[in-house]
Amino acid sequence: MRILHKILIGGGVLAAGVCFWAGSARADFNANNLIDNGTFVYINKMDTGSIQRFLERQGSYLKDFSEGGRTAAQIIYGASHGNGDAAGSMNGIDINGSTGTINPEVILVTLQKEQSLISKDTRDDNALNKAMGYACPDSGGCNPDYAGFTKQVENAAWQLRYNYERAVGHGFGDYQVGQDFCFDDWNGTHCGRFDNQATSSLYRYTPHVYNGNYNFWNLYFNVYQFQTREYGHSFVAQNGYPTLSNGQAHNFNLYVQNTGTATWTRGQVNLGTAHDRDRVSPFTREGNGPSGWISPNRVQFQEDSVPPGGTATFSFWLRNDGVAPGTYREYYQLVADNGGGWMEDYGIYWDVRVPTEMERYQYSHQSQSGYATLASGQAANLWVKLKNTGSATWTRGQVNLGTSHDRDRISPLTREGGNPSGWVSPNRVQFEEPTVAPGQTATFSFWVRNDGVSPGVHREYFQPVADGVGWMADTGIYWDVTTLPSQDPYQYSHVSQSGYATLAPGQTANLWVKLKNIGTATWTRDQVNLGTSHDRDRVSVFTREGGNPSGWTSPNRVRFEEPSVAPGQTATFSFWVRNDGVSAGTYREYFQPVADGVGWMEDHGIYWDVTVP
Repeated sequence: MRILHKILIGGGVLAAGVCFWAGSARADFNANNLIDNGTFVYINKMDTGSIQRFLERQGSYLKDFSEGGRTAAQIIYGASHGNGDAAGSMNGIDINGSTGTINPEVILVTLQKEQSLISKDTRDDNALNKAMGYACPDSGGCNPDYAGFTKQVENAAWQLRYNYERAVGHGFGDYQVGQDFCFDDWNGTHCGRFDNQATSSLYRYTPHVYNGNYNFWNLYFNVYQFQTREYGHSFVAQNGYPTLSNGQAHNFNLYVQNTGTATWTRGQVNLGTAHDRDRVSPFTREGNGPSGWISPNRVQFQEDSVPPGGTATFSFWLRNDGVAPGTYREYYQLVADNGGGWMEDYGIYWDVRVPTEMERYQYSHQSQSGYATLASGQAANLWVKLKNTGSATWTRGQVNLGTSHDRDRISPLTREGGNPSGWVSPNRVQFEEPTVAPGQTATFSFWVRNDGVSPGVHREYFQPVADGVGWMADTGIYWDVTTLPSQDPYQYSHVSQSGYATLAPGQTANLWVKLKNIGTATWTRDQVNLGTSHDRDRVSVFTREGGNPSGWTSPNRVRFEEPSVAPGQTATFSFWVRNDGVSAGTYREYFQPVADGVGWMEDHGIYWDVTVP
């Protein structure tokens, strides 16, 4: 909530160098109606860039001033939009970011009226501390709680909007629209009537006709001519910057508001090329009809006419017909081609990037198959999915997956195994789809086989390449392929197994494990078994039965269920154990596959913990 000391309002402090005498007043000065309501609360009249350019044109010290990490222009714009101390509630009046406060032009004029901060070209800390004359009454000094540029601007913006809202009711008896006033100032008493809310707000802030509010009017309308321009505009919005490959076109959209007094007519107020004015763009002025262009250096707006306060829409196309790679800054500026001339240059531009041919080829990694283990003679299918994130369409056989680290190396693995193998040469894999447009995903699927490769882990790197153009980015696509010794045909890998068991006296449990044959020999039932281990061929303390069949073929052997298990297939060893009076404790039952008559396979630590409660 707004704290009560916020009722402190600006005093009648007059700016040095801007004291305009009553006798110099223009005939159209109306002390009863200083500025219209709509203009007073038009918070979008200037954006941050417009405020900054105004300060630069005036040569103001504020153009280089910053406080709390924000420039003066950002502080002024933020205050007009209800940021910081410019927001708050009091007496049923709520001012916030959705309502905003006052026109940034009003803030700028007040900065000059109170402390000449627009015309000062050197730093003046005293002036900055009481920039808006807020909480600086005629009767005495300023309240130190509101010292500083940001505090002054934000609190004064809130106060002026609060004054504006309270001028139409809210239970107040003073400074109401339609009431008469009389104020004493430097040359006597001057009386009048509050014709609108904006006038009431300004008088409540500075209760003088001369010089305070006359100075405000004169600065606003005569010195800075904020409202008297026939042709003026403010930036509203535009679309983003494009990337245009050869043959591509883009639709540019710009929205500007008519802030002048003249109504714009189509074809008379246009968007002209700028920097240099009336230049001809290197891009072709078309793309889709209508192009928006009416000449090589003019774009017309879409509306039939745009009255003051209305918004014009400029929509036009540019196409890249062989423009050299690079980034082109395309500047534009509004111009009244009926003799009104060029309007203020707000630096409206688009950066148009023309990529190199190689830049058109981009990708992102989506997914890929897992690593492979290959015994001698075995093959594996590897695949990877890559998304086309560039602007060029990939065609099959032109964009490929190339061997990498080093590029175009020849893999020690044989490039076949399935049909089709996926390979189109010793160092290229093609994708499966006929074409892959931008945004689509390519699938590279290929086979490798171990034909006597030396045992070990082989890291197989790959990288996409647009043959004839160049290699795409290296994101480290690889598979670790483990090759097993060719002299040992009996190899396996652990797939899965049942959980641990708890056996009370007389209870039984079914244990099972699945082992994959990754060797070269086919396993036959009763020749390859699961043997008890740690120590090998030990006899378990548990009885070897419980189900039918029990799975056991001897006190230290369990057979697999399948008739035979070829290389690449999985064997299931399932067996039962029963507790016939085993003492309480936890027993770790180890097992290890064995090719009886050949030898024990590698010990991978297969075990179950059996708990006897």
